[in-house]
Amino acid sequence: MAKFQVQRKHSNVGLFTILALAYIGLLILFAWQTWGLVNFLFPDDQLLMKMLTLFSFDIMAFLWGCAHMFYRFAHPTSKAAVKWGWGITNLLSLIATVLYMVIQNMFRLRILIDNNLVSLGDGITIAALVFNIGILTVFLYYEISTRFPNEDEFELVDTPKKSASPLKLPSFGRDKDEDEQVRANGAHSHAEEAFRDGQK
Repeated sequence: MAKFQVQRKHSNVGLFTILALAYIGLLILFAWQTWGLVNFLFPDDQLLMKMLTLFSFDIMAFLWGCAHMFYRFAHPTSKAAVKWGWGITNLLSLIATVLYMVIQNMFRLRILIDNNLVSLGDGITIAALVFNIGILTVFLYYEISTRFPNEDEFELVDTPKKSASPLKLPSFGRDKDEDEQVRANGAHSHAEEAFRDGQK
C-alpha cells in the first residue's frame, strides 16, 4: 500500500522560538570567543585580519544558516553549497571558541605568540575567506542562471555537410547504341531533305 505525507498544522512555535533564541545566543558567544582569540593571536596593527576572521567564521555561519532555513532555493546545487558553507563555518567558529577557552582557562593566556603562529592564523583566515567567496559564487551562479536564464544574441548552427556526387562509370555498350541512334536520325533527316528537293 502506497504511503504519502500529510501536511499538518504546525503547533511548535513556542519551542521553535526558544531553540532559535538559544542558537542565536550561542552564535553571539562563539563570536565573542572568536574575537577574543584573534585579539590574543594577532597584533594590534592587524585589525583587518581580526575583522576578516570574525566575518568568515561567525557572521557567515549566521548568514548561511538563515539562508538554509528560510530561503527558497531555485536549484539543488545552490542549496547544497549553502549547506556546506553553514557546516564548515560553524565548525570553524566552534574550533575557535574551544581553542580560546582552552588557552584562557587552562593556560591562563601564558602562551608565547611567535611569527609562525601568527602566519598560521593568517593562512586559516585567508582560507576561510576564500571558501566563503567560493560558496557565495556557486550560490549566486546557480540561482541567477536558473531564475533568469541567459539568452545570447547569437546562435550556433551546424552547417550541412556537402554530399559527394556519385561517380558515373562509363558504359560502352550504351554509348554505341546512342551513336547508332544519332547516325540513323541523321540519315533519316538527309533522306527527308532529298525527297523534298525532288518534289520541287
